[in-house]
Amino acid sequence: MSDIVLRKAGLLDLEAILEIDQSVFPEGISYDAETFLFYLIDPATSVVATEVQGSIAGFIIFREQSAKTGCVVTIDVAKEFQGRGFGSSLLNEAETVAVETGFSSIILQTAVNNIKAIHFYEKRGYTRSRRIKGYYFDGTDAWEMRKKLPANDVLIGEN
Repeated sequence: MSDIVLRKAGLLDLEAILEIDQSVFPEGISYDAETFLFYLIDPATSVVATEVQGSIAGFIIFREQSAKTGCVVTIDVAKEFQGRGFGSSLLNEAETVAVETGFSSIILQTAVNNIKAIHFYEKRGYTRSRRIKGYYFDGTDAWEMRKKLPANDVLIGEN
């Protein structure tokens, strides 16, 4: 997987991001172009893409939920790249940013019927913290999942 590149996504990636999201999530759960545009220009949001040979294979949107909690808005990997470590690389990047920012936990929401995603997150240390009724536009419930992060105990002044 040495040809994988993680990089900050920009406005030029909007079309590819929208296409991936709409291919992996049904209408009512997928986002529209305006939502992605907001996240791409919002300074409080990190959008990181993973590339393979110049094409976006997936992306993650991560932002502050509160002073101590980060939130994964979405993590999408194109179907042809699923199961090859791209999602894990993206999630690891968000967790690294969260720890460096000083967050003590990360939350995310996933549809209660998205068994593959629930398993993916649980395997990486996330636990179901609460069920949110009617979370998605189509009325589907979501699990809010949470992971406690290790403390960033960097001592100021030490080399």
